[in-house]
Amino acid sequence: NGMRIAQISVLDAREIVGHVMILIAECLTRRSKLIVEMTTDVVDNDELARCDEKLHSEQELLTHLVDSVGYQLKSLGVSFIPIFSQLVAKPLGKLLTSSGSRDGRAKLSATCLFDDCVEHCGPQAASSYAPQLLQGVVESLNDPESDAELIQAAVYGLAQISRNAPNALSARLGQDLLAKIYNLCSNTPKSETDDSALFENAVSCMGSLALFKGAPLFDSIPDKGALTRSFLAGLPLEEDFDEAKVCHDGLCDMVDMGLVDIRAEYNNLLRIIGEILSFVAEGDEVASESTCTRLLGVIDKIQQTVDANSIQAAFSQLEPNAQQALVSAMQ
Repeated sequence: NGMRIAQISVLDAREIVGHVMILIAECLTRRSKLIVEMTTDVVDNDELARCDEKLHSEQELLTHLVDSVGYQLKSLGVSFIPIFSQLVAKPLGKLLTSSGSRDGRAKLSATCLFDDCVEHCGPQAASSYAPQLLQGVVESLNDPESDAELIQAAVYGLAQISRNAPNALSARLGQDLLAKIYNLCSNTPKSETDDSALFENAVSCMGSLALFKGAPLFDSIPDKGALTRSFLAGLPLEEDFDEAKVCHDGLCDMVDMGLVDIRAEYNNLLRIIGEILSFVAEGDEVASESTCTRLLGVIDKIQQTVDANSIQAAFSQLEPNAQQALVSAMQ
């Protein structure tokens, strides 16, 4: 969202990140030894349980350490690039693929920090580090061993690459990845998904890859009907406010470009807009003020295009909070 969340000097950040990266390396070494011990040495169940407990406590430590680097990256934005390139990129870059580590948590840590760099450190960093991140993303999305957290981080990274370094994606690779993302969105309805954060990341990624203005695959997919229907079925987003803002504004662009047929989709649009306005009324920043104004413009288009009886019938099917939000917004 462009806002810097804290004031920390580059000098202080460099010193802190230098120390933290040493701690991360030590933590990953301990985890690596434990993983080898658990898979190669003959150990009894008690010993396995002890190793597992140690692995878990190291995992918690690793999460805090990686979050600490991510916090400073987001605080400094473009100013963090020299720190990332000198202290973070080399040791963690090699962990993006399994050739660098057998530890899924190491891969997750590297993916999360490269995601953050492509998202927050400006266009130069995005174009520099997107190709390396993309290698990890491709492997994680193709590997049946990847857990939900790693897939979620890979999908998030692909969305950031699509927006901030679209040239890193060839049309052919983009199409292959889009097929995987589409499956994540369309195999299970939103109401039945076990992992709403992963589902929402996939919806956002699909829009960023193929449906939004400037999307890297926008021109290479002539028929966007199935993608658009899947995207609408996944809205509104509510887990990650920044992703939600991007997608809800992207929806307005799609209506403006004629990608969403108002006559065919007015039911869906009323539901989505009512729920977005309801979240905003409750204080959840899932859409900016300007997007809310644009959404009301979509409501105007629906009123000009669809007959009043059909609109009333669709309105009566909405949840009460969505009905209330629409009524309030239109007064």
